[in-house]
Amino acid sequence: MNCNLFFWRIKSCSTFRIYIYIIKLLEDIEYSKIDLFTDYVKTFYKFKMNSKGSERWISKQLLNCLYRVFGRKQSLIQTINVYNSDIEKYVVTNIIKTIIPINDEISTLLLVKNIDSNLINELNYTCLVNINNLHKTIKSNVTIASAITSYARIYIMNFKLNYEVVYSDTDSIFNKTKINHNLIGKELGLMKEELNGLIIKEAYFLGIKQYGYWYHDSNN
Repeated sequence: MNCNLFFWRIKSCSTFRIYIYIIKLLEDIEYSKIDLFTDYVKTFYKFKMNSKGSERWISKQLLNCLYRVFGRKQSLIQTINVYNSDIEKYVVTNIIKTIIPINDEISTLLLVKNIDSNLINELNYTCLVNINNLHKTIKSNVTIASAITSYARIYIMNFKLNYEVVYSDTDSIFNKTKINHNLIGKELGLMKEELNGLIIKEAYFLGIKQYGYWYHDSNN
């Protein structure tokens, strides 16, 4: 499928620039829908709401990091510090991306983490092996990670279109106007007021997850 798209950008108050892109669809993949995580999310969200300290933190991480696991790369990198006298041992049992000398005794190695180094070490005693073919499979599914991220963007877009939003992240917004009361609460899918009614007086947004602000209450 071929089509023409027009992209408009304001150059100045009196000048416009037009870009024309030709897009050709090479292939598309359709995935079916299934309810995968309802029971998982409800279980750990209940733990999070009814626990404190480390138990609450662990429950929160299990909720927030779930979709990231499915979006992992197949090649994982590990950074370790080793004695220079031991580098040869790592060279014959790992794929090394980078060796960074620290001093006369220690170096930093960047290794491909998902290599079965124990198996390579055993095989090195009996035969020559191509360690590039000994990767362990990383459990991931980019389709799931992409779908979850897309749903989050669709949901947060409702706030961007209906409120004066100055910054937004995956599941949060900074805005100039109050949102509807029925959108605020402690249940799943509702928004939580992070500052408990306090109003930000001044804020700076420099980029993704790069921002700062200040506010004051009656005591400070």
